[in-house]
Amino acid sequence: LLARGTERRWDTLSATLGLELATIRGAAALGLEGEIGTLEPGKSADLAAFPLDGLDAQPVQDPESALLFATSGRGARLTVVAGRELVRNGQLVRGFDDDLATVRAVSADLQRFATDPS
Repeated sequence: LLARGTERRWDTLSATLGLELATIRGAAALGLEGEIGTLEPGKSADLAAFPLDGLDAQPVQDPESALLFATSGRGARLTVVAGRELVRNGQLVRGFDDDLATVRAVSADLQRFATDPS
């Protein structure tokens, strides 16, 4: 969206290229294309599924464009990270309260560091 906004052109970056940059090419840039970046047996993968039936995505003429340029990314119906289901049917899955506590503690540490880095 930044490229589209600064150039004020809709065709600056296609949705297909945006997804490719976020997956295959991103993995290659990190030197991890043998481990991540595509859905293949033996590779690690995080998955997220988003509905395209809301008003924000309508009309859906191209699912890739709707996903990248119209939706907010907040309404995941399914999220799987390192094989662990975190969101199912749009609801946080129970059982990782320790992880959430860790995230909150780290967030608090970052906020303290941001206000006083010494």
